Amino acid sequence: MPDTNTEVPLQRIENVLGHFLHFTRTPDGRLTDISATGGTRVHLHYDNPLGRLTDIKRVVNNEAVETLTQYRYDEHGQLSTVINRNGDTVRSFSYADGLMVTHSNALGLGCHYRWQTLGDKPRVVEHWTSDGEHYHFRYDLDSRTSWATDVLGRELEVQYNADHRVVASRDYGGERYAIELDENGNMVGLTLPDGNRLQFKYDEFSRLLEETDPLGRKTTYEYHHLTTLVTQVSYPDGSTWRARYDDKGNLLAEFDALGQMTEYLNSDDGLPHTIIDATYKSKYLWWNTLAQVERYQDCSGKSTYYRYD
Repeated sequence: MPDTNTEVPLQRIENVLGHFLHFTRTPDGRLTDISATGGTRVHLHYDNPLGRLTDIKRVVNNEAVETLTQYRYDEHGQLSTVINRNGDTVRSFSYADGLMVTHSNALGLGCHYRWQTLGDKPRVVEHWTSDGEHYHFRYDLDSRTSWATDVLGRELEVQYNADHRVVASRDYGGERYAIELDENGNMVGLTLPDGNRLQFKYDEFSRLLEETDPLGRKTTYEYHHLTTLVTQVSYPDGSTWRARYDDKGNLLAEFDALGQMTEYLNSDDGLPHTIIDATYKSKYLWWNTLAQVERYQDCSGKSTYYRYD
């Protein structure tokens, strides 16, 4: 293994079903291609004096067949234009002193920003849009509190902790909320404007185990092994929802509060091809290599077909 001072670029992400993203890089570490399950591949092209990404191309059989996105930059290397596959400009940006002061989208919506240096850092103090929105911002860095005033003169207040997590707020209508966080950043308490409080408990993996409403009613959660897949939800009225998964995390069956089962039959790649409801009626799905549904047949035998560009 390399020492801690050596960068190790990510090469591949793959799940238990074999679905993957593979990253190809030049010897100096620049990302050039991303490949995925189903034969999908895109090439990243850098044709800018400052080394910026300029084009993303779709590749089929080692040939670039389509330019998906183009990026253009100003003389300082700042992104100025985003162009889609049809050659239309979909985003535009402008800057002053290295800070973005305007951006607009393909529909003509323009957004503007005015900056001010506070606490040795530039911060937005005014923001307005071409459709009439207008906000002014104030900051108290010592108390970690920020305010936003809208075009109607209403004020929003947000308070943060040392980790920049929101711990309290007052919305434009004057309603106040308070958030209690544990040492892992999980929300364990939420105080509502009327003074009522919601409480939450987590396990050592930060998975939600229990939530308690202001009346003391509890909803609890159980999970599939060490994953975040929920296997059971128990409600305050005593009813439960349950689910069963295979070893790869594919949903096999779910049971509603009445104990009625819906069963899922999956292919090797984890996509369901048959869904059997509690009345033993079946629905069917057919998928292409990109995991897009091509055909859906309902329990009456009627089919809907799908095509993609």
